[in-house]
Order: sequence, then C-alpha cells, then structure tokens
Amino acid sequence: MFKCKLSPFQIEFMKRADEPLVIIQSGVGAGKSRALAWWCVYRARKGERILAVAQNYRALSEVLFREIQIVCTQIGIRFEQNKSAKTIKIGNGAIYGATGDNPEGILGFTDFTCAVFDEAAYLPIEVYNYATDRLRGENVDQPLIRLTSSPNGSAVSSWFSKMCRDNPSCIIRASTLDNAFTSRAYKLMQIKKYGLGTRLYRQQILGEILDSDLEDTLFTQDIMEFVRSRMAPERYFMDELAVIGLDCARFGGDYTVGVLRIGKRVVRIIRSEKTDTGQQVDIVRKLADTCKELGVRLDCVCVDTAYGGGAVDLLRQLGYNVFEVGFGEKAFDDVHYFNERAEMYFTALEWCKQGGSFSDEELEADLSAQRYMLDDGGKFRLIPKELIKKLLGRSPDTSDAFALTFHHGVLGYGVDFMKKKALDDPLAKARHHWQKLEKTAHKFSFG
Repeated sequence: MFKCKLSPFQIEFMKRADEPLVIIQSGVGAGKSRALAWWCVYRARKGERILAVAQNYRALSEVLFREIQIVCTQIGIRFEQNKSAKTIKIGNGAIYGATGDNPEGILGFTDFTCAVFDEAAYLPIEVYNYATDRLRGENVDQPLIRLTSSPNGSAVSSWFSKMCRDNPSCIIRASTLDNAFTSRAYKLMQIKKYGLGTRLYRQQILGEILDSDLEDTLFTQDIMEFVRSRMAPERYFMDELAVIGLDCARFGGDYTVGVLRIGKRVVRIIRSEKTDTGQQVDIVRKLADTCKELGVRLDCVCVDTAYGGGAVDLLRQLGYNVFEVGFGEKAFDDVHYFNERAEMYFTALEWCKQGGSFSDEELEADLSAQRYMLDDGGKFRLIPKELIKKLLGRSPDTSDAFALTFHHGVLGYGVDFMKKKALDDPLAKARHHWQKLEKTAHKFSFG
C-alpha cells in the first residue's frame, strides 16, 4: 500500500480501477494525466501490458511518460525506460507508447490487457479503433480502456464527444478549478486566457461538451468549400497585388513557411524545417522567381519578426520592400481587434468570402482550427496559439504565413474597408495613385 495525495476525482478514478471503461472529461490542468499515470503504474505492477496513446511523441514523452516517472519516483518503484522503443517496464508489466500522428505504428502491437488515451479528443477515431483492436490474445479476459481529455469542439473530437454522451455512467468530471495542487495564480491565468463564461471557458476550464463548434469557428466548413470551389485564374495581370508572407522558425519542430499570394489566389507555398537566415531568404527568392515567371511584379514581403529579424535585414539589403510584423503587436484597427494576429486572420477571412482561393490541405487544416472570442473590451481575439498547436498536433505555420500577406501595410486586399484603411498611409496613397495612372495609360495604349 502506497501513501499519496490525490484530488477527489483522481481518488474516484483509482477506486474504479477494474471497470471496463472509465472516461475523465475535464478542463485543462485538472490533473487528468497524473491520474492516468497512477492507473498505468498500478496495472503494470500487476504484470499487465498497457498500450498508452498520446497525440504525438512530444506529448507522450513530456507529459504521460513523464507523469509515470514522477509517480514511480514518488512511491519508490523502480522502472526501466527505453526511449527509442517508447516503453517503460515496471516489474513484470510494461507500458508501451504509441502516437496519434503515426496510426499505422499501432498495428504492430498485440496482446495488451489495457489501452489508455491521453487527450483523446485530439486523436482521430482510427487511432482509437486501431488501439482497441490490439486488446486481444489468450491472456486477455476483460480488456480495460481509459480515456482522458478536455473537449475541443472540433470535427476530430466528435467521436470522443459521442462516447461521453453514450456512456454517462462511465464519466468522471473535473474542472481546472478543482485541482487542489495548482496555485490560485495559475487558475486566474487560465480564466483570463479563455474568458470567463465564454464557450472556450466552458470547454477548456469546465470540460463541457458543447453542441456546436460553429459559433466560434473562424473559417467554417462552408467557407472552406467556397474557397475550394474557386478556379485558379488562367493568367495573372501585372498590376495585381503580389505579396509574400514569411513565417520564420529556427531549430525546433516548427517549419519556416513562405506563402505567395497574387490577387485572389495563393499561388505557391514553400515549407522548410530547421532553417537559418540564408535559407529563409532563399524561400523568398524562390517565390519572387515565381512572380517573374508569371509576369507579375512583387510588391512586398511581410515577415514575422519573432525569428525573422535576420531575414528582414538581409532582404532589405537585397532590395526587397519588407514589412516587419509582430503577431502580438497592437492592431491597426485596435477598436475592433485585440492584436495584429486577430486583425490579419479576420482580413484573410474577408478575402476568402470575397472569392479568394487556394488548394493546400495543410493551409485548410490550419485555418479550420482557428477559433475566436470577444474579450472584455468587445475586441475580437483568437484563441491562444498553444491551443491551436494542441488541436493540430503541430504549429499552424502555414496559416500564419498566409495571414502575414494581409498585414495592414499592404494595399489591395480585395476588401473595400481594408483598402480605405490602407489608403491612410502616405506610401499606400502613392501606390494607389500610380496604379490608377498605369491603368489609364493602358487604356490609351490600347484605345
């Protein structure tokens, strides 16, 4: 018998250790992964084989497996971890790790007695099916399944929401505020992040499953279908606005992405992992060459300055017209938008509604994951980027690069109200005047 401190819902979870199905439906930071770790250690001590599934390798190693190690250390249980094989051995039992971003990798497993799914709402249904199919073999009498998650309201999580609704007696609920082991400051920070009383607050703090995700979805499926229905133009015109958005990453798991948008069409997207300044500039050069091939003049390059400061300096030395953009900076229209990020994404939404088009699955997935809310001041803001990363299993680098092409310093969004705002800038006024003269000259030339 081991002495340990558990919250009320964690105690209930352990008391139901032998039930076939138990689901923890909770808010973020409630302690659900710790509860799952306690259960995994308990089953492994009994000599059982457990298949543990997380969203990706980082979530598996830095969250669930880390929690298992903490539990073992706290109660003095010896364990052996093989990082390359993604296993933790405890006595005669073992916990085998698998990830949602590699569903086929689960197919090689067999003869498990238990399957656990951490943050199940962020896993596709195929992963759940593959994993539960592994609960078979001569030594499996009564397979045990455990799921934990904060509902996220996405299409991916619909199976988890349905499972919760279909099995109400199997649910253990807990909110972020119920965790006795987190500080008051942490709880207040989470309330501020998600907005007291908002849909996101109800989902992420209280762990509620809501009926629809359309109320706070920025790029709805109807909009995405409309974008897909638009045909690519047969030709581009010289006076169409050509903008490159460059979202820079360094040497983490994120990608540096360059997006070339000409008028109402995203023409080309380049993605590259682990880039230095020179490689970031090469992405811009390649996209600029595409402009030349199409006979279109490149107007400007918008660079995220978080990791793109070096690229900004070098691009300017090479003669490019560069806008430095900070996603967290004050919005141009700060009456309606919380920051630059919100303003650019909402402007991109208007572009889509006005007939903009692209054909890129990753960009569509990134945009479909964006959610918004109104803050206390009535301004539109997007949900935190870390929540988008959790929803996608990666950073929305492609949509960030796309959004950069709608920075307020760029003229010609195809949206009247944004044109008016852009014309308040002296450089934009000059550019607009030049465009009118050029069009007039073309008329005389061909008239």
